[in-house]
Amino acid sequence: MVTILRNCRNAMKPGGKFLIIEPLVGPANEPIWGKMQDFTMLIAFEDGMKRTSEEYAELLAEAGLKLDHVQEISPETAIVLSEAV
Repeated sequence: MVTILRNCRNAMKPGGKFLIIEPLVGPANEPIWGKMQDFTMLIAFEDGMKRTSEEYAELLAEAGLKLDHVQEISPETAIVLSEAV
């Protein structure tokens, strides 16, 4: 995933924005659809997983991007907005 994000970062112009739209995993005791998808991806794909907003911040930083904002658009989906660093 980091390789894909780095390639996107390298193709971006300065000040460019990058959106990721997908479910986020919430706190441990909070029921949320993303947790079921996370479990399914763990079983179906070796490295598949859903992430928390904190995990996205780390992943984006590793790729040279900065987490700017997370906007929940439904209980199942969020938009993660990042920008080039």
